Amino acid sequence: GEQCHQLESQLADGSVSATPVAVTPIAAAWQAFCDRLDGLLGLSGSRTLVVDWAEYQAVVAAVVDADAPWATWVRRWGLEPTRPHLERFGEQAKDLASRLGKAEVEVDVRDHGVRLDGDRFAPLWSALVHTITNAVAHGVEDETTRVAAGKAAQASLRLASFERDTAVVVEVADDGAGIDWPAVAARAEARGLPCTTAEDLRAALCADGVSTAATVSTVAGRGVGLGALRAACVELGGRLEIDSRLGAGTTVRCVVPATPAAPARGGA
Repeated sequence: GEQCHQLESQLADGSVSATPVAVTPIAAAWQAFCDRLDGLLGLSGSRTLVVDWAEYQAVVAAVVDADAPWATWVRRWGLEPTRPHLERFGEQAKDLASRLGKAEVEVDVRDHGVRLDGDRFAPLWSALVHTITNAVAHGVEDETTRVAAGKAAQASLRLASFERDTAVVVEVADDGAGIDWPAVAARAEARGLPCTTAEDLRAALCADGVSTAATVSTVAGRGVGLGALRAACVELGGRLEIDSRLGAGTTVRCVVPATPAAPARGGA
C-alpha cells in the first residue's frame, strides 16, 4: 500500500514516469502476496475460494466506490450462475423424452455467463420445470412423426439466458409440434375467455385449466404450467412471451428486470 501511494505521489509531481522500472517493485510485491495466499489456500489446485456468506455481505456493504470495476466483480461473486439450472433442465428433458417414447432430444445450453440473485429467482426456476415438461410432452414428437414431417429425427431444445437492455431473459425453445392456436381459441371460448386477438390467445393459454392436450397424464395436460410461469414472471416485475407456429415449434421467454424495482414512495 505504501509503495503504491509513494509511486502515485511521484507520478503526480513528475519526479518519475510510469516506466516498467518504477512499477516493478509493486508488481513483485503483489506477486509475493498472491504466492503467500496461494500457499495458504491452495488456490492453484482447486481454483475455488469458499467465503462465509455473512462475511461476504459485510464486505459488499463496506464498499465505498460502488461503481468501481472491482466492486462490480465482488457483487457478481454473490450471484448464482444460470448454467447449472439450464443444464439440469436439459437432463430432465432428455430423461422425460426417453420415458415417453419421444424422439431423442439434443439440448443446446447458452447461458452467456448470466448470473442472478439465487433467492429472488428461485420461484422462476421452480415454475420453469412445468415448461420443460410441456416442451417435451406436448412439443417433441416421436421420431417417425418428425421424419414424416420432413424434420430431423432428433428433436432440438434450446435453453438460454441472456441480457436484453436492463432485463434478463430466460428462454426455452423447441422445434416440435407447436401450439394449435385454433384449438386454444375453442377452449378459451368454451370457458368464456377473450379469444379474438393473438394476445387474448396467449393469455388464455396461461389460464388455469386451458390445455390443448387430448389427455391428462401424470406429467402434463392439466393446463397449469404456463399460468404458474407467468405468475412467477409478474411477481418479479416481468412478463412472459410466447411465440409458436403449428408444426414449427414453440419459444417461451421469461423477461424479468435484472434488478428489483425500487419500492414506490407513499403519498403525503
